[in-house]
Amino acid sequence: MHLHKRKLIIVAFAALLVIVLLAIYFIQNTYSSPSTHSNVINGLQLSLTLGAKTTTYKQGQTLNVTLALTNVSHQSMNVSFDIPNPYFSFDIRDNKNNLVFTAEDSGEFNGTMTFDPERSITETFYWDTAYRNNQVPVGVYQIVGFLVTENNGTSGFQTTPLNITVVKGISTNSSNQQYSSQH
Repeated sequence: MHLHKRKLIIVAFAALLVIVLLAIYFIQNTYSSPSTHSNVINGLQLSLTLGAKTTTYKQGQTLNVTLALTNVSHQSMNVSFDIPNPYFSFDIRDNKNNLVFTAEDSGEFNGTMTFDPERSITETFYWDTAYRNNQVPVGVYQIVGFLVTENNGTSGFQTTPLNITVVKGISTNSSNQQYSSQH
């Protein structure tokens, strides 16, 4: 009987160990996979992707934020916008919905375009986790990407929100909010 109890304890311990290892694997894959949020309307997908495979950044660390407009349908489509030069933009807001950072490109693509299947237009922006020349406080922030297509500067298309966490890190006093675009 004593040997039987030992075997049961060993089996229970092994089962518990397997559960713990599976939980660790799930957590690592959930929080270290590439961070992409998107939205699809009429065969066009607007996506926002972070350059790193994390959603946690240290203060002073630069985030690469890429916005892409892609034809995800299986046919070519002509797309017309309300303004001659629509442009990509994104906002970063704190947990109280205060605007912390915004960036936009120069609107270098035309108001009417033909998109073949899988054709993409992309812009990459950089944010150094600064706000008003200082590092943002530690906390959770929300990023939303936009394709601005209307004369009043509003978006006709936006991504789903993406949460990032800024943790204590590099203590630099940034003198600018930087962003750039790449085609």
